[in-house]
Amino acid sequence: MSLIVCLWRKLVRERDICEEERIVEADNLGEFYRFINKRISNKSSIGAIVGDCGEVLTENMDKANAFNKYFASVGVVDDGVNPYLTQETTLVQRRVPIGMC
Repeated sequence: MSLIVCLWRKLVRERDICEEERIVEADNLGEFYRFINKRISNKSSIGAIVGDCGEVLTENMDKANAFNKYFASVGVVDDGVNPYLTQETTLVQRRVPIGMC
């Protein structure tokens, strides 16, 4: 994971902690419940997308089919053959830290 992504996640988490502390210190039950309801509401819908022919897709099934068609077109069938790794590639792999965050 890149350093930028790690930094961004850290900043987002710090912002969330500041907001939570502000709500707790406000001692306002209404504000607390608004915060909780905002957190537990499900807003995971995908907005409208443009299909192959330029049409706007808003129905979930149409969007799912468009994504399926796209990912099927760029996917690769696994042929079961592993690529040949040179000694240089192996050395580079050993130097790259896993799980930087």
